[in-house]
Amino acid sequence: MILILSSQILMGVHGNGLTSLIWMTPGASSTVLEFFAIEAFAYDFMYPAKMLGIKHYGFWNNVTWSWPEPGFPRKPDYPQHRGQPAGFQGNDIPIDADAVIKLCVERLIPRTL
Repeated sequence: MILILSSQILMGVHGNGLTSLIWMTPGASSTVLEFFAIEAFAYDFMYPAKMLGIKHYGFWNNVTWSWPEPGFPRKPDYPQHRGQPAGFQGNDIPIDADAVIKLCVERLIPRTL
């Protein structure tokens, strides 16, 4: 828990491990990166992150989104626990490391004019 308290970024595949976000200290760069199977989505960790003041990003390989930014999946298109694509609960979830690194750098390094 001490590690989570001092973390600015928590990342992982969609699942119960992301529940640790409740121990994060909210701040300007506090971020949760949640990796999904392509075209899968669930609101499970987006809502608590938002309520705690932590920025949440979803990933489909190299595609990212965050509420309420453009590109955010809408509930009618991606209903929870029903109609999820094959692999939603699987182990084969592709992720683009360069996209993850880029977003981490953007979140951790303050922008200058």
